[in-house]
Amino acid sequence: GVRKAMADGLIRHGLGFTFHGSAEVFKAAVDSGEFVCATLSYNLMNRKEEELLAYAAAKGVGVIVMNPLAGGVLGLAGTQALDFLCNGESGPSYGALRFLLANRSITTSIVGVSDVGEVDRAVEALPGAEQLDEDYRQGLIQEMEAVKLLEGDFCTGCGYCKECSEGVNPSRFMKAMRDFVIYGVGDARLAHWLVSQYPHSSIRNELDLCTECGQCEEKCPQHLKIIEQIKRAKAVLAEAGPGS
Repeated sequence: GVRKAMADGLIRHGLGFTFHGSAEVFKAAVDSGEFVCATLSYNLMNRKEEELLAYAAAKGVGVIVMNPLAGGVLGLAGTQALDFLCNGESGPSYGALRFLLANRSITTSIVGVSDVGEVDRAVEALPGAEQLDEDYRQGLIQEMEAVKLLEGDFCTGCGYCKECSEGVNPSRFMKAMRDFVIYGVGDARLAHWLVSQYPHSSIRNELDLCTECGQCEEKCPQHLKIIEQIKRAKAVLAEAGPGS
């Protein structure tokens, strides 16, 4: 279909692919010569695909980064732990995007925005980007590792899991659990936090619909233990009682 569109003059350059999988499959796709670009999840907090970025770039394949702000985590202005990424009035997205700009293997990044102000803040990261070097990039990595906002994998808010046949929205729930960690809310306040994230609906009623079928985990590109987190939430909500 893409080749026909190219022949018809609708597409100029050719095929690209978005990737969640093993390094072997990624490299095979790049080596096939069929693709002009590859889209991967990569950001300052999740650098697992760094080798693949370099591999694609070395083969002349364009690299498009998705989740450049880690599903919004690195755009949370006011989180003091991320002050090292800020510049004046710019939020942490400033440093997070400059980290990507300093990587010469990356062709471009797809930044999700919810208002015009976020576009302006993203653009603020561009001036002087050509002067950013590997020392700058490594410095940010060292500071990020010292922060340890989240341990291990985390929800990027991709939404792949939200289509649940039982009526649960795992994506919304996992983002609430992620932000619980980011904001440093004490474990004793988890029930209150979860209820506050569902102001116009009942999180208890929604989570009770979960049959633990595992379909959401199969769809999750981060391979998160969603069911385990749902069980944890149901337990603390039950202990807290309906008045929490």
